[in-house]
Amino acid sequence: MVKIGLVGLGKHMLSQMIPNLLRLPVIITAVCDKDGDKLRQIRRILHLDSEKCYLSWEQMLAKEALDGVICVADANLHYMVAKTSLQRGIPVFVEKTPCRSAAQAEELCRLQKEHHCFGMAGFNRRYTTAYRMMKEVTESEAFGRPCLYLAKYNSSAYSDSQYFVFNHVIHHLDLMRYLLGEIDSIDAQRIEKADGMTGYHIRFRSVSGCMGFLQSASLQCEAYPVERVEITGDGCCVTADNVKTLQYNRPVSAKTEKNPLLGEHDSLCWNYNQGHSSMYGHYGYERELADFVEAVQEGSRPENTFDDICGTMLLYERLLEHCTTVSGGAETDCKV
Repeated sequence: MVKIGLVGLGKHMLSQMIPNLLRLPVIITAVCDKDGDKLRQIRRILHLDSEKCYLSWEQMLAKEALDGVICVADANLHYMVAKTSLQRGIPVFVEKTPCRSAAQAEELCRLQKEHHCFGMAGFNRRYTTAYRMMKEVTESEAFGRPCLYLAKYNSSAYSDSQYFVFNHVIHHLDLMRYLLGEIDSIDAQRIEKADGMTGYHIRFRSVSGCMGFLQSASLQCEAYPVERVEITGDGCCVTADNVKTLQYNRPVSAKTEKNPLLGEHDSLCWNYNQGHSSMYGHYGYERELADFVEAVQEGSRPENTFDDICGTMLLYERLLEHCTTVSGGAETDCKV
């Protein structure tokens, strides 16, 4: 069993991370949060001794013999916990966004190598069922080279425009790298209706030559579907809609034939039964935690490590550098 210490006992940790961890070969050995009420709540849930509940994550890492650490907080704490864990040789998983800058991401990558350990960031779209199937489709010979990429990723109003890019848009900056490889160029235009209500048109081109467009805005109501990705290949396209539906439109067959649906033609669609009471959400949380725990248990490396976050943090910074704000028909530099 893998002995795990938890840092940050907020809503996401309690609703997603802990329930999924309890299905894995894991013992939650110690927990940490600056809020004493949260510590008392989780102590009752997990039946932990009081000495295993810490107000200081530094103290927890110093005292506990942990196989791994999971931190769900903010980027500043993610970075500090990840840095200290790696320096102690402890594998660490932090939620996104894993740090504040590309420079910090590069430091974490360096610490991985120096201490022969690994860190992992919770960019869960890499582990979402629909996007993993999409990647398998686009890398197949039958699909051909991806040439066009069209996506939307919206939300309700955010606390502020800067945090919207840093916490929300960054998910799809990482996803485009996962699906297409490295991005060669990127630029954007921004429109702002009010503080926290911002829209972006983001244009990019991958090193492989795929042209892409992402619309991301905090102008909608996220109670409705707000996410979609479509990739075009050679005479075909594949679409992931609302995260949990995938449609692969292949070249059509002649419908006048005796068996018109036989062969490698027409559309394939995956849309699992959301009316069924399944504990598996297909949203990536189960798969990414299983990858982390398995790597810790086997002394291997997960599919996604801190090596991957450097490119995403660099792309985030490049987006800010090449963004203009549109107001009254005029454009100004985008300062978010």
